Formats: sequence, structure tokens, C-alpha cells
Amino acid sequence: MAVLSISSHVSFGGVGNAASVFALQRLGCGVWPIHTTLLNNHSGHSRPRGVKFGPDTVRWLILGLAEFGVLEQCEAVFSGYLGDAGTAGVVATALVHAVSATYAILDAAVSGGASVLAIVRFQSEIVEPTPKFADQSV
Repeated sequence: MAVLSISSHVSFGGVGNAASVFALQRLGCGVWPIHTTLLNNHSGHSRPRGVKFGPDTVRWLILGLAEFGVLEQCEAVFSGYLGDAGTAGVVATALVHAVSATYAILDAAVSGGASVLAIVRFQSEIVEPTPKFADQSV
């Protein structure tokens, strides 16, 4: 299974792409990580140092995968800490272009905001979001 993982990356700690990429690879998945941040540690440990990538940077990376012709082979999309609320729209666009996607696990967490978790299973052209997700605007 090919998985597009759009999330943070930390040098110390088991969160975001630092945790999910290896775990998904061990399960036999091909994982294409796109980092929304590069931080030294999770903010729960202490004040992190590093950078947050804005929606434009994340969009360019996803566009590169699309132009390379692999995004259409994506079977699942995982999103975690986005770092910027504007990146949620970029994730939504990625879902549209990941035409082979069967599942999307979305955690639209941003700085200082509440986290919205949704697991969406696609059936043909019908999207069945969880009720919690359906109430949220992206």
C-alpha cells in the first residue's frame, strides 16, 4: 500500500512522521513523507526549535509527486500536525488527486488549535466521513 504522510517531523520523540513512517514501512507500506515542520522535539517536552513549512511549501512538494506521476498511485493519506491552518486546504487538494486512495486518516492539528481527527473510507466516488469530521469546515 502506498501512503502519503503529511505531518511534522521531530529529531527527538516519537510523534508525526518520525514515528509513523517507520511503523508503516514495517507493515509493508511504501511511505511518501511530506514534513510540515522540522523540529528538535515535540512541544510537550519543552520549547521546540526549528521551522514550520507553510501551505505553499507543502503544496509544491505534493505537486512534485503529482508531476512525477506517483500521487495517483496513493492508496491512503495520513495527516498529522499541520503547523499552519492553511495547510488543511492543501491536504484536501491532495485527497482529490490521490485517486487510488481508499482511506484517509486526518488529524488537522495546528498551533494553538484543537485537533480534529477523522478516518474516511472512500467507496467508488462516495466519501463517507465520520460525523465529527462532517461538521468541520476545511
